[in-house]
Amino acid sequence: MLVSGRSSVVEHLPSKQRAVGSIPIARSSNLGKCFEQFNAGARAPQTGTVTVDLGIARAIDAQTFGEPGQRTFRLRVLSGLTNAASLWMEKQQFQQLNLAFAQLLAQMDYREPPVAPDLSEFPVTAEHDFRVGKIALGFDSSDRMVVLDSYELGNEEETEADLRVRLTPDQCAFLVGQLSDIVAKGRPLCQLCGASIDADQHVCIRANGHMRQPIPDEQTGPEENAD
Repeated sequence: MLVSGRSSVVEHLPSKQRAVGSIPIARSSNLGKCFEQFNAGARAPQTGTVTVDLGIARAIDAQTFGEPGQRTFRLRVLSGLTNAASLWMEKQQFQQLNLAFAQLLAQMDYREPPVAPDLSEFPVTAEHDFRVGKIALGFDSSDRMVVLDSYELGNEEETEADLRVRLTPDQCAFLVGQLSDIVAKGRPLCQLCGASIDADQHVCIRANGHMRQPIPDEQTGPEENAD
């Protein structure tokens, strides 16, 4: 999963909005660049377009399917009376999204306990269903909403997001807890490259393939969690 520094949701928000910061999240093993841009602070957004705007989410949650090492991940979104979206992601995107939400909430000083969403009406097949190549986050200070733009895999270079949804701080707080739990149930992460460690060993890209790191023994301490 790549963390792209070129495009962010705050560049596409209407000019009346101001963002605390932005976190472009795409496909890469580099997990740090997004936070460098996020911490850089607000920039004046520019007016932009989006293919589908779901407005304010009625409910949103995160799901995972399968065994560690072979899991799939998605966000489920309900909006309005009938709008539904399945946003399929990879593990590192979930991890980055979780950290991004947590940092946004910290900057907002939001500490209210979240309410569990009701997605009982989520359809078997969502109207909007695609694999995400890039996500960008922004904060609209005019209504204290978090804006989430999703770009379909293959459209990462486009300036127009494929789908936009607005989230309340409460919804973000619920996702932080849920995403943290999902991330914690995966395989350990390599501390050098951020990639998942396989069942027997790991060939580290950052070490040019020369470092083979076994899974940590349970008695040596808590795992670094990954898919």
